[in-house]
Amino acid sequence: MPEIGYGNFRKKWLRKATVYSFKNCSLILPVADALVKQEYAYDPKINPKQGLLNLIPDLKTPIQVIPNGFDTIFGGI
Repeated sequence: MPEIGYGNFRKKWLRKATVYSFKNCSLILPVADALVKQEYAYDPKINPKQGLLNLIPDLKTPIQVIPNGFDTIFGGI
């Protein structure tokens, strides 16, 4: 969110390096769907279009969401 000075898109060269990295890697593994594409509606001063696909609309790199956390039933007792 560049509007509040947070994230890799707040500075020109950091933004360019980030876009280059996402476009040239083989797979993107975010931990939540909201990091891929989200409509942000909490503060009207902040752009509502958030997430990789809104920030880099021509992104073609495959994306697979892998939620972080744990499963309380997996390997159940």
